[in-house]
Amino acid sequence: ILAQASSLDQQRALYAQCCCSHWLVSAMATAARLPSNEDLTAEVSKVLRGSDLEKTSLKEVRAELERRFGLKPGGLDARKDLCKQLVAAEIAKIQEEQAAQEEEGAGQAAKESEANKKNSRVSTGGQKRARESEEGDGKKEKKVSNRAAEQAVCMTKADFMRSAKSFKIEIGDRQLT
Repeated sequence: ILAQASSLDQQRALYAQCCCSHWLVSAMATAARLPSNEDLTAEVSKVLRGSDLEKTSLKEVRAELERRFGLKPGGLDARKDLCKQLVAAEIAKIQEEQAAQEEEGAGQAAKESEANKKNSRVSTGGQKRARESEEGDGKKEKKVSNRAAEQAVCMTKADFMRSAKSFKIEIGDRQLT
């Protein structure tokens, strides 16, 4: 019985040694396959540029990185903080680029607006510039006012007096003509 117990202890020790060796080999293989910081940075950029930043979570980004690098789910859990930093930095970079594009677009629109104003002044030939008026809803509406053109098609006072006919109005006992 003692020999069997000793044999059993040896088997357990060998099994534990085998499991530890297997775990160590597995851990080393995983460590050898973990991507470098530069590779992670490049892939984070690619993942975020192809996704909706409003709906994408850090967990989804990490899962996509694990898939792209051929790691098992949870393979980047040890580098979770690094992934978080890289994602935050990339989102900030994307937002800065978007803000710069919006400013550039606004600057371009302002230049086009100035060019249109200059062109409209040249082509109007004496017309007044557009007037902005405030409406009740707070929106600005441009109104073009060219009184000379409007008055040219209107009836003059002399035309009105020639075509007007008198009429009578009764108010109480009085008649007005």
